[in-house]
This record gives sequence, structure tokens and C-alpha cells, in this order.
Amino acid sequence: MSSTAAYLRYTWFVLVMVFLVILAGGVVRMTQSGMGCPDWPTCFGRWIPPTTVSELPPDYEKYLRQQDIDHTFNAYHTWIEYINRLLGALLGVFIFIHTIWSFRKFWRSDKPVFYIALFLLLAVGFQGWLGKKVVDANLAVIKITTHMIVALIIAALPMLIISRVNQNKIL
Repeated sequence: MSSTAAYLRYTWFVLVMVFLVILAGGVVRMTQSGMGCPDWPTCFGRWIPPTTVSELPPDYEKYLRQQDIDHTFNAYHTWIEYINRLLGALLGVFIFIHTIWSFRKFWRSDKPVFYIALFLLLAVGFQGWLGKKVVDANLAVIKITTHMIVALIIAALPMLIISRVNQNKIL
């Protein structure tokens, strides 16, 4: 397999991961688990979320008090939201690797591919920050909508890279 073919396969993998994260976000929305972790980037002040009420910090209601939500703990919602965050973080790692690969492969031959990959990395970082803002705003509809629009832009970028690399292979 040529290095270009390997690069394209990895870009397809990144694209599939983007849609997996979008799907996970849809599950969060469908199950109304968006405030399952009422703080960000931690979850109830912990890096690994609790599974039972007994694992909650003594002051856990301070996280819920600032949100307009039910103040009872629901491990199901917590873990759905947390898995969405983990998938987003994992996607960030994969896109970071993709950006480095894009630089090494295309910096001399096709700089726009690298710039699109760099924009993809920056967009994913922005999306993480926007996710924090969604939580801070207690799932304000305009913020959720913006979060989804950015996700669709993120999905378009690997497709743009695939298209450009395939087009340049033909020429």
C-alpha cells in the first residue's frame, strides 16, 4: 500500500470517528443525558465519574444547584455523557496524529491539505471548548445548535481532504 493510500485510509477512519462522536452526541440528546456530568472537563469534580450516590463528593449538589435540572443522581445519564466526552477526546488524539501526518506528507507538495488538517484540529479544539459552554449554559438551545453546526463543519473537513488528495492523484 502506498503512503498516500495509507493516509487516505486513516483520513477515512477519522471521518468515521467524527460521525461516531456525532452519533454519541445524538444519544446524549435523545436520552436527555446532557447534564449527566454537570461540570466540565471533570464530572462531579472527578476525572472518572461516579457510578453510585455513595461515590459522589459531599458537596455534589453545588454542581447541580447551578443547573436547572433534577437534583437526583442518575449514573446512566452520567456515563452516557462521559462516554461522549471520552470519544470526543479520543477523536482529538486521532486528529492530532492526522495533522502531524498531513504536515509531514503534504507540506512540500500540497500545503492546502495540511492547512485543512490544521483547521480540523483547531475546529475540534474549539468544539471541546464549545461543549464546555453548552454545559455551563445548562444546555441552552442556541449553544447546542451551534455545537451541532460545528460538528457538521468538522465532518466536512476530512471529506474535503479526501476529495483533494484523490483529485491530485488523478491529475
